Amino acid sequence: MTATLFIGNAKTQTMLHDFDRLRKAIREYDPEATEAAWANCERWVDCINPTATEELRRKRAATMNDPKEGD
Repeated sequence: MTATLFIGNAKTQTMLHDFDRLRKAIREYDPEATEAAWANCERWVDCINPTATEELRRKRAATMNDPKEGD
């Protein structure tokens, strides 16, 4: 199985790995690991919108790696 591009340089397997780490930390009742894993998952949350149109997904993906003012 090959990973396909998801957002910018990130790959779907990166997203899946992040969420797997979160699931594992939650199941192990480890609050520190859960917080660290969630920090990695947060970047994906805004990208997951089951009602989004293809146009909106492409627009968000195109701007995902743009630096924000003041960063």
